[in-house]
Amino acid sequence: MERSSQIFDGVDECPLAAALPLVADVTQDRGLQYITTFNSDDLDKATRLGFEPDPHIRQLHPRDEIDTSGLFRFRL
Repeated sequence: MERSSQIFDGVDECPLAAALPLVADVTQDRGLQYITTFNSDDLDKATRLGFEPDPHIRQLHPRDEIDTSGLFRFRL
């Protein structure tokens, strides 16, 4: 049985633009969070093909003011 990687590289803009709305719908329906990173020019390409990123972008504001803050339970 062949195992696939959880990391993908070099996805063309059309599949990316089709995948992002699907991921957004599935994660919203199931109450999940999906974290992805890619170059901003790839996001621009997907946007030109109809994906609207603004409702899905969450800005991270890590801080270390209290004992429970941090990033993924790591203190900064």
